[in-house]
Amino acid sequence: SDVCSSDLDLPDTFEKAVAELEAIVQSMESGSLALEQSLAAYRRGAALAAHCRRLLTEVQQQVRDWALWRDCRLALLGK
Repeated sequence: SDVCSSDLDLPDTFEKAVAELEAIVQSMESGSLALEQSLAAYRRGAALAAHCRRLLTEVQQQVRDWALWRDCRLALLGK
């Protein structure tokens, strides 16, 4: 995947975002990118990292919601 892809074109899953982020890190660590490519890769990587944080936050909230629902259900059932 192209390290210069638009921030608006973020992957639809956490796994895809992490895979792209790993590829960007590898390309940057290789030292083969020109300065402009490195800057674009950094910006894309920062956008992907923020996207991953948002996705994780959403999942954490879903887990908290489920746990609350479960606890309420158990309390209502007397268990």
